[in-house]
Amino acid sequence: MHRAGPTPYWNTNVARHPGILRAIPGGCGDALDVGCGDGLLARKLAGRAERVTGIDKSPRMISRARALATDDPRLTFVEGDFLTADLPDEGYDFICSVSAVHHTDFEAALVRMREPEGMPVTVPG
Repeated sequence: MHRAGPTPYWNTNVARHPGILRAIPGGCGDALDVGCGDGLLARKLAGRAERVTGIDKSPRMISRARALATDDPRLTFVEGDFLTADLPDEGYDFICSVSAVHHTDFEAALVRMREPEGMPVTVPG
């Protein structure tokens, strides 16, 4: 029996996904989606990166993201604040955030997104 996926939806955040997906570097190992919500973009990123972490402050959204991930081993969802969460020291090959970083200390978020030096960043506004 085929398990039905989540009901597709569209909004202005989803409209930004194609541009973000085009920006992922070839051979991307680790990607991070800041403010991942229900994990829709993270699930799409998993098709282009070896491992994807989604982070969101909302317990409800992280719970939904985990439920929708359907045991995909490439996906990890973290409940927490991007600015203070215990994320890997080695960083990520790609970080994106759709309409979430502006809800934080923007300068601090941009600094954290650039560590370690040279990391690609996409922040659609």
